[in-house]
Amino acid sequence: GWKAGTLQFPVPSKFVHDDIVAYGYKKSVILLCEITPAGEATGTLGADLDWLVCQESCLRGKTSLSLRLDQSGDSGLPADAQRGLPEDAHQLGVTLGPAVVQSSADGWICNVPLEGSRAETVTDFYPSSSDDVFLNYSSIHIAGNHLVFTLTRENEQVRGTTITGLILAGGKGYEYSFPVKFPSH
Repeated sequence: GWKAGTLQFPVPSKFVHDDIVAYGYKKSVILLCEITPAGEATGTLGADLDWLVCQESCLRGKTSLSLRLDQSGDSGLPADAQRGLPEDAHQLGVTLGPAVVQSSADGWICNVPLEGSRAETVTDFYPSSSDDVFLNYSSIHIAGNHLVFTLTRENEQVRGTTITGLILAGGKGYEYSFPVKFPSH
């Protein structure tokens, strides 16, 4: 049958309230997903959507949509639909040095050197969730040319993991991933 690719999310905004940090979107957002038909692209394409809208509390919304397809090749997308999508790390020209992890009273402090001619343009890091570690979102900051944050392991058997997320620079987001290894005691 038909196949749906991975949802493509634009770079989110960072919302900070006291010591709570969340990532999301203001007003409206367009999420893209490549759909591959099993043969001719005619008929009706349907989708069930659900979401949360939050300010002081969250409200759940949901709807079902359908789109009649024809052979015209018109995607029906606004011309700027792909604007704001994360870009590949190579386009930024910043490389990440080896992550240095040290034990602290609050868990582990991770310090990642930012290297390259555009390292000084990096303003923030928006991490993806991880099954192995919990990043303290409110601790994430750029100090000089270093990405610094605290994290805790989900269990003591975790010796290393890969952190993924978006590095922000010049108002754009760039997809990065880097290994983190915990020192032995």
